[in-house]
Amino acid sequence: MIALAVLVAGCGSAVPVVAVPAGPVATVGQYATIISRYARPLRADAAALATCAPTSCAARTRQLAARAGSLSAALEAANHTGSATYIGAPPHEIAALVADTRYDAARLAVLSRAPHPHRPAIAAALADLTLELDAWTAYGA
Repeated sequence: MIALAVLVAGCGSAVPVVAVPAGPVATVGQYATIISRYARPLRADAAALATCAPTSCAARTRQLAARAGSLSAALEAANHTGSATYIGAPPHEIAALVADTRYDAARLAVLSRAPHPHRPAIAAALADLTLELDAWTAYGA
């Protein structure tokens, strides 16, 4: 939940609106720790999927779906006040990165769980998530 703070300047000035988290704000490090738990295994899954034999690709795809789904769920729970793993809203500097990572992980999980996974769509979703994971390295993940 986000509350809006309105700052009113002097005569005739614009009124800037700034989004302020309504509850506690977590640290960058707390969110980077969540990413760190999943980044290396997801990269390993991606490498294995890229080189898998047709007979083992289904198992690799299911494993990738489970891990990507877990990452998305972990990020959601971290910002959900009723969750046992709630840490608070992400700080402003990483809020968009958290949202993008969560979205890309969820999309990859859904595509990978399809009854007849479409490999090019999975590859595209995996590439998007990999870009997000790469961006997290600047924050120690």
